[in-house]
Amino acid sequence: MDLDKLNKWLTLLANFGVVAGIIFLAVEIRQNQTLLEQNHQTMLRDQELEILNATHLEVEQFNDLRAQIYLSREVSELWLSGRSGEFDDVVDEYRYNQLCSAWHIANGLSYERSIILDRPVVLNTLPQQARFGIETNLGMRKCWERVAPFLVSFGFDEYVSAVEDAAPAPSTE
Repeated sequence: MDLDKLNKWLTLLANFGVVAGIIFLAVEIRQNQTLLEQNHQTMLRDQELEILNATHLEVEQFNDLRAQIYLSREVSELWLSGRSGEFDDVVDEYRYNQLCSAWHIANGLSYERSIILDRPVVLNTLPQQARFGIETNLGMRKCWERVAPFLVSFGFDEYVSAVEDAAPAPSTE
C-alpha cells in the first residue's frame, strides 16, 4: 500500500512538473514573440532610415551638379547652348559632354538606387524626363549616344533600357 501511495504522489508531482513546464514554455514563447516583433520593428525603422539616407545622398548629388550649372554664368550658358548641339569650339563641346555625362550618370545612380529601395515614382518618371531631354535637345541626344554604352558597362543597363523604351514626358522645367 505504501508503494501505491508513493506512486500516486510521484505521478501527481510529475503532472505538476509537466504543467509547470508547459507554463514556462508558454512564457518563453511569448517573450520570444515579443522580441521578434521588436526586432522586426527595428529592422523596418533601419530600412526607413536607409531610404532617407539614400534620398538625402541623391538630393545632395543632384544639387551639387545643379549648383555647378547655376552658380556659374559661364557653365549655365554652356549648359543651355550645348543642348542645341552647336558649340563655339571643341573645348566647349568637351566641357558640355562632361557635364551632360555627369547628369546622366547621376540619373543612372538614382534609378538603380530606386530599384533597390522600391521607389516606383522615380522608376516611372526619371526615364521619361531623361527621354524628353534627349528627344528635344540635339546636344543631349548626342551626349546620350556616347554615354549610354558607358552606363551599360557600369551595370546601369536597366536605366538605359528604361530611357530607351520610355515615352517622353512633358518637361517640368
